Amino acid sequence: LGFAGLACRHCNSENSRGRFFPSNIKTMSDTSKTLSVLHSHMLRCQQCPFRVKVGLQNLMLKHDEERCKMKFGSQKAFFIHIWKRLHGKRPFDGGMVSHKKSNP
Repeated sequence: LGFAGLACRHCNSENSRGRFFPSNIKTMSDTSKTLSVLHSHMLRCQQCPFRVKVGLQNLMLKHDEERCKMKFGSQKAFFIHIWKRLHGKRPFDGGMVSHKKSNP
């Protein structure tokens, strides 16, 4: 009903599989509810090409290695960025999304 989310482009979300609508940033940044679910769906999706599945597996291995080298909070910051692109200034976690850039 007008709520932005993520969907598998290969199966076009047949039967509502491969469609994900995190309700807030906390849910979206919880990798067990987004990244792992998306990864699992893609590996099981019958419409997803084999080469994409292989590439996804390689990227997931690389992700685990790279994540160890990143500073704490980097992954959540990434998901906040995705949330903003999907929802703009809609509230998340009880507040308004800020579009201010933080200085590193």
